[in-house]
Amino acid sequence: MDHTHDEKQLYQHSTNVSAIHTLPPELLTEIFMHCIPVHRDDNLPPYPPIPHRSRAPLLLGRVCGMWRIISASSPDLWSRISIVQAQSRIDCKKDLEATKLWISRSSSRPLSIYIDSDSDNDDHLQEFLPPLLELIASQSWRWRDIEINLPFEFEDILLAPFRAGNVPQLVEFTSEIIQIHSTEVDPIFLTSAPQLKVCRYAGTAHVEIGGGIHSNIESLRLGSSQENPKLSLPYLLSCLAHCPLLSTLETSIEAVGSLPHGRLAILKHSHLRHLCLSFYPEIDPGSLFDQLLLPALITLTLFRAVFDDFANMDWLFLEPMLARSLPPLQTLFLHNIPMREETLIGCLSYLPMLTELKLQGIICSDRILASLTVNDADANASKILCMSLETIDFGDDMFGRCHFSELAMTGMIISRRKMVKHKVFTKGKALTEIRAPFNFDPYIRINLDLAGCLKGLTLNGYRY
Repeated sequence: MDHTHDEKQLYQHSTNVSAIHTLPPELLTEIFMHCIPVHRDDNLPPYPPIPHRSRAPLLLGRVCGMWRIISASSPDLWSRISIVQAQSRIDCKKDLEATKLWISRSSSRPLSIYIDSDSDNDDHLQEFLPPLLELIASQSWRWRDIEINLPFEFEDILLAPFRAGNVPQLVEFTSEIIQIHSTEVDPIFLTSAPQLKVCRYAGTAHVEIGGGIHSNIESLRLGSSQENPKLSLPYLLSCLAHCPLLSTLETSIEAVGSLPHGRLAILKHSHLRHLCLSFYPEIDPGSLFDQLLLPALITLTLFRAVFDDFANMDWLFLEPMLARSLPPLQTLFLHNIPMREETLIGCLSYLPMLTELKLQGIICSDRILASLTVNDADANASKILCMSLETIDFGDDMFGRCHFSELAMTGMIISRRKMVKHKVFTKGKALTEIRAPFNFDPYIRINLDLAGCLKGLTLNGYRY
């Protein structure tokens, strides 16, 4: 007798169910690992899973008895966990119990943990958060990567393992302490984490570099409160000297501490690719740059926190560092840096690979535009300033100190666009975006040469 359509579907379903039950536990575990949800869509690693009965891995144990046994006995499924701010006392209590279960099922596997709680006023947090954090801290010996967003009063619980030297497997540490108060706290020591590669920390504790060589650290992103701790120029130099494989350094300089006077030895750092420094006007980083040789630098950001009248000031330290290093710099961002156009042009002359130039608070005029204009005689690419430049941002110029003429601005744009279009040289790139305190609209209508090379170009946010 022929099977009906419904009978065939039921038979197929039972066959599929039977087939999945024939898979060995090792293969099922591997499949289960791919069921863990991903919660982050940017360039950072995905968040660990949130304990919830409707999500893996807890959901897997609700399918059948065999899946429950296999999932519960697979430590890798439980080695990653997110703990987010609970909304009630009941939720907090459940979070604590779920975390205990999670930790017990993870056996001795290295742990990835994300903790996010942005409120310190709720009584239920005051009651349940400390024991939960103490539970996490008790497992610090197997932390692999941990990300913390906590009010300052809970910070010390999770920093204690650094002081006890009990983070031997830690590779990545991220901590953003909110609602920072001025208070005396003990430092944390990077020597406690011999495997550490990435440290992103903004909080009340001082990150102590120590005197040894940290051969694994690749990224340091350090911030602080305005009162404590104070990051200084000698501290930054120490970071570079003791972390030879450091690739990224981002920090704010908030202490006036100076380097020794006199001629100092040049520090060559062959791995630093990304450097971002912010500082207040009373701090002059010139003595730091006088010592640096950075041949691998790709991005450089100097962010001076306050705009003031520095028309008669000129920071001359940057150009010698670039001349000494000849880095493959691609992005340069100078914010409120007291620098004259001649000095800026001198800096750019050492950056043939620059693709993005962002300026804010630097007084610019036709002189900078003339230096960036490609003349017909410049068939030799080596004579063209920043031949790879694609984006120029002159900032918003709130004080009206930048002045560009129509002839200089349109001439620079046309020359650099035609340069590539007419293949003046093969290694150069055409401008793709310009932002400036300049009204382009009137000249687009009357300048046929400009109108003819606008395709694919963005002017002050408008793409043609």
